[in-house]
Amino acid sequence: MPTPRVSIIMAAYGRPHLLKWAIESVQNQSFTDWELLIVSDACPVGTYEAAQEFATHDSRITAIQLARNWGEQSGPNNVGLARSRAPLVAFLNQDDLWFPDHLEVLLDWIDAAGADIAVGASAHMGLAPDGDMRRCPSGLAGMGEKGNYCPVKTFSPMSAWLVRRHCFDRIGPLPRAADCIAESSQTWLFKAWRNSLKIATCPELTSLIFSSGSRGNSYLNGDSSEQAFFGQELRSSPFLRPRILEHASPSYCPDPSPRKEFFQFHFKKIQAHLGLFPRAVEFWWKHGRRSGEYIRHLRSVRGLSNSAQNTENYAQTLRRRWLDRNGLCDIGTRIDCSAKGQGTRYLGDGWCLPDNDGCLMYAPTVSLRFRLQGQSVHATRLKTIWQLPPEAILYTRLNGEGIPLTDAQASTEVPGAAEWTWSFSGASGQTSRTLNFEIHTPTPGCRLLHVTLE
Repeated sequence: MPTPRVSIIMAAYGRPHLLKWAIESVQNQSFTDWELLIVSDACPVGTYEAAQEFATHDSRITAIQLARNWGEQSGPNNVGLARSRAPLVAFLNQDDLWFPDHLEVLLDWIDAAGADIAVGASAHMGLAPDGDMRRCPSGLAGMGEKGNYCPVKTFSPMSAWLVRRHCFDRIGPLPRAADCIAESSQTWLFKAWRNSLKIATCPELTSLIFSSGSRGNSYLNGDSSEQAFFGQELRSSPFLRPRILEHASPSYCPDPSPRKEFFQFHFKKIQAHLGLFPRAVEFWWKHGRRSGEYIRHLRSVRGLSNSAQNTENYAQTLRRRWLDRNGLCDIGTRIDCSAKGQGTRYLGDGWCLPDNDGCLMYAPTVSLRFRLQGQSVHATRLKTIWQLPPEAILYTRLNGEGIPLTDAQASTEVPGAAEWTWSFSGASGQTSRTLNFEIHTPTPGCRLLHVTLE
């Protein structure tokens, strides 16, 4: 299958009635060389099935169902990023819509500006007064300073981004919302700016944002009237964009006092250059919020339980207990990590569900866990076979200590795969032993095929 130019990632949870409009806004793009990965966050019945229905009729669409619920978008987006193939990546939230020229405009802009990231202008649609969608208020976001990202002024939702893949290799995946004071997406964008990536702001309005955080119980009420109305308008009305722009207000509103605005703006710029994200500082100062509190607030507004934020440690604990019981391994046994093998006995945290080829990393750090008994305690090498992106590097720790890579070469067993081997000290005078390997890589898209202890 040829590699598309743009990979589009859509994180989804519940609300299958919204998927139709978001997916159709992708299918109606004037630029057609794309793939769409819809990552269902361990959704209830309906969402994944709706995505699969679209995938059966359009080969460019892939539906992915996660085994556990992240409770926020960074997890599904990172999984989609790992599965994507294109050199450019775009994101679209399931409740947002694109104008038909969204990708075309941002592709032209990112190339013309020589940028690493392009963000388009987006209209944040407010609630329509008296239900009249034509008078729906909106605020414009994505504005920068002299055509570039400004850490004080620029707020850009992910649905307005176009990112070159190497940016994620350099910056890393999206951070967990539980680890952020402000939005995970804005935290990542600020980090990209701090790492000197060129972020160009495009003044063309290309996306409509329907924030679930400003619509109470949005995950419960099953209403898609806004998306239905504007989805139809995007198809039929050439005047939708000027009509929105005519009544839109900027999302960044300077203080009416010029002197106060001057000092506020430059004080925040100093914060940014010192490495303090001004938006996070404001959240902390005005609202007293700490890491993870913002996503918990959003989940409450949306009508969702916050229990999903606390399931990770519990799930990890259950996983470790299961591994303790089932992770026995013998020297020389070749472990197949695909869906038809027994690799799940040894796979710890950070892995997707195995597929027909192997098991994909969805987190930058994953773990392998083996229980050794009898003669197996004398194992001294871990041999692994991977499908890796170009220039991927793996770093490994065994029981908390770094171990050296002894060999990295093309696999003689699997064409196109890479063979990585790590050596470590054997055990003497022991009858049992547990090996906990932590494998880290900044490069998404690494897939483990086979493992052998020698």
